[in-house]
Amino acid sequence: MVPVIDTVEYREWLANFPTQYHPAAELLVSALHYLDETTFRSNLTEQILRDFSGALITPPALVVPMRTGPEMGYRGPERPVIFENVLPRNALPVPNTGSEALCANIIRNLGKGQAGELGIIPLPRTLDDLRIRKVSSVVLIGDYAGSGSQAIEAAKIWTRNSSIRSWRSYKLIKIHVIVHSASVTARKALDREPSIDRLSTVGVAPDFDSAGWSEEQRRDVEDFCARFARRHHDNGLGWKGSAGLFVMQHKAPNNLPMVLWQTKGPSRRDNGWYSLLPDGRVPEHVGNALTTQNQQRRERSLSSSPGREHAIGHALWPVLDAVQQGARTPDRVSALVNIPLAHSTRVLAELVDGGYLDARGYLTDRGRRLLRSDVRPIGRYRLSGSDDPYYPQRLRRAGDI
Repeated sequence: MVPVIDTVEYREWLANFPTQYHPAAELLVSALHYLDETTFRSNLTEQILRDFSGALITPPALVVPMRTGPEMGYRGPERPVIFENVLPRNALPVPNTGSEALCANIIRNLGKGQAGELGIIPLPRTLDDLRIRKVSSVVLIGDYAGSGSQAIEAAKIWTRNSSIRSWRSYKLIKIHVIVHSASVTARKALDREPSIDRLSTVGVAPDFDSAGWSEEQRRDVEDFCARFARRHHDNGLGWKGSAGLFVMQHKAPNNLPMVLWQTKGPSRRDNGWYSLLPDGRVPEHVGNALTTQNQQRRERSLSSSPGREHAIGHALWPVLDAVQQGARTPDRVSALVNIPLAHSTRVLAELVDGGYLDARGYLTDRGRRLLRSDVRPIGRYRLSGSDDPYYPQRLRRAGDI
């Protein structure tokens, strides 16, 4: 398999642009991160189970796909309200069932084997079904949050119902949102949204902030995206200017720069614009090439210095490099390295415990030496030798330490 920039599809797409913009186009495409459907299903299922087993979700629980009014088939003039003008059992709209249908399938498979054990109830027909079953949690499942607006609206559909709003005020029911990935911007928006009681994500989705570009490179990419976008709102950087770099097998989100997925644009090709991800679809060959690109990115990170494997896992050294680039939080590290949020949190804790990072997340002298070294052992260390008190024979100067 070959990376994206070596595919026929990429070359056809690149032909849309004058030669001077090809470097920026390559920077953009080379920064894309890809998630295949098998990994998506596995990760999201595990996250749901973790939230149940960790008592973050209180049963009985209703678990449904995250949907807004139009995604529930509602086109009326009034705001959608659950059990009033929309129902959880409403069929998925046929033209756009990608994300919702996939999440519904994950929920259905989960319910087949573990619904009783987890305390997941069947889809209710009326509000009385929730009342009779004394449901304590409504769990909205989604694939990705780029700006957070879809998840917020999906939660508000539930909290607009006066009975559910009353139950929430008495702490009788909570609204949970679980998505596979969310941008840093979306996480902040969802964390402060009053309609959502808890947000869980597998990882943080990469965006321009985590691409690792220099200031000049970023300016070039942003200029390229704006210049060739069919519509110039949000500078061509995708929905609400969120500048995402995250692609899933079942969908290329609309918060990617428009130049990647628009089907019309200012093209130099004789036969018109060629789209790399037409209307948010990921052609099979492009998806395979993005998988190869992911693998090569990980291999480059691991092979940039000998001795980079360790018990903490392959993510250790990319995490160290991410910290050196300015990532200080699990969110940022997760986005920069493209690993689950739980994994980045664990590795950062190990690095602090080992003395390689300080409590604020900055590299210590020991951490900097580790990054410069050829052989980089790291782990939990125990003192060896006698437990008797040690008395130094002479004091060392600060410069000797």
